[in-house]
Amino acid sequence: MNDTSLSAPFRKASGKAGKPLKLTDVQAEAIGRETGEPGWLVDSRRSALETYRRMELPGAADDAWRHDGLLRYPYADLTLEALAVAGKRKHAPAKWRKPARGMKISGWLAQEDAEAKQQTLDDELSRAGVIFLPILEAAREYPDLVRPLLGSAVPAADGLFSALDATIFDAGVFLHVPKGVRIEKPLHSMLWSSGNGLRAGRLLVHLEEGAEAGLLHESVSPAKKAGAARIDVVELVIRSGASLHFYLSQQWGANMARVAHQRAVIGRGGRLIWGETNLGALSAKTFSAVELEEEGASAQWTALHVLDGSQQADFSTFQHHAAPNTQSDYLGKCVVADSARYISAGMVRVESEAHGTDGYQGSRILTLSDAAKAEAVPGLEILSDDVRCSHGVTIGELDPEELFYLRSRGISVREARKVLAEGFLEEALGRIPETDIRKRVRLAVLAKMETMEAVHIRIKTNGPPRSRAEDQGVPP
Repeated sequence: MNDTSLSAPFRKASGKAGKPLKLTDVQAEAIGRETGEPGWLVDSRRSALETYRRMELPGAADDAWRHDGLLRYPYADLTLEALAVAGKRKHAPAKWRKPARGMKISGWLAQEDAEAKQQTLDDELSRAGVIFLPILEAAREYPDLVRPLLGSAVPAADGLFSALDATIFDAGVFLHVPKGVRIEKPLHSMLWSSGNGLRAGRLLVHLEEGAEAGLLHESVSPAKKAGAARIDVVELVIRSGASLHFYLSQQWGANMARVAHQRAVIGRGGRLIWGETNLGALSAKTFSAVELEEEGASAQWTALHVLDGSQQADFSTFQHHAAPNTQSDYLGKCVVADSARYISAGMVRVESEAHGTDGYQGSRILTLSDAAKAEAVPGLEILSDDVRCSHGVTIGELDPEELFYLRSRGISVREARKVLAEGFLEEALGRIPETDIRKRVRLAVLAKMETMEAVHIRIKTNGPPRSRAEDQGVPP
């Protein structure tokens, strides 16, 4: 198998971990020149680079990186796409360059890597001051707005990869909704990324006091053999009395390594409904947090994962109650098949002054094969007496009686397994209130399930799958 194969970069990853990239000041400044960005953003890149250089590499003692395969991935062997000469790329299919048929939206933003392909926004929203742009375009046109927000929720110092992202990012989306503006129909953004190298992106959402909005953001890449990596940062800033419905759908190709830092900061009486669907990437590590900073802030948070083949996903969550009478409700659901592996680690922290807190953390995992591995580690750290907090974890297989019942009604094994797995995920899908978004997310999940069951039947026919190490060489 040659070095351009799918397994090659992961096989190399078995070496000693080191910092992902060695970057120079000249490189950081060159990214700014390539994108024509303002001086303050170039300075921000330099500052992030200094932070990155000072950081120690996480070690085995760091629980967040106890499975450190992505630390050892050979990022330095990849082309830094922000500085690469544009070569031949696989363009997004035509259907990806326009909104989904029948979907009612207020605005549409389609990007191929760092290049915007389509941009629309309803005229009345533009007149009301809503900004919905590629993030670097927004930085050039609205510096006084973007500058104080960028890095306010996820600073460069948040971690090794957040510092790297702040240094090299060149793609992403910026959404700003002014005070009191209500967006009735959701906005929709899509990122298609086909490059074989390393690219970083940022998504920054800011709702001023009393604003309301919904946003669906999808990340997609084509299936390729050559290894690639993406670093993502998501920042959600929700001011007092504002309400955001936010949905992420990640469908990276099976050659992709992904690391993401995501955080929502919610003000007094602010409300967040956050949904996330993770279907792609060969190996992914996600740090996600909700900061309930002021009294009355609330968040309903749902994560849905479907993993098959030899996919790996490590998903860490943090629900931080820093003020009185705050609420958080997290539900994670995962279907894991073949020799895939899923790790979930969650923490609910309640500060001493956060009386009246109501926090819940739930993780439900369905395994569809003996080779699949899953674990969930919930945690509570409560420093206040007047609270109601709990967590729950279940890991199980398909109910053989339910499977037998469906088979006795003439339903094939493949279809019966798919029906039961889809039913298991329906609770998570049902937490998406927008009908159009729920339909779109469900279609993506069903497509993944259909592929997964086809592979399962083939394995049953042709013999067991290769081990994860044989298939990809990802370090355990």
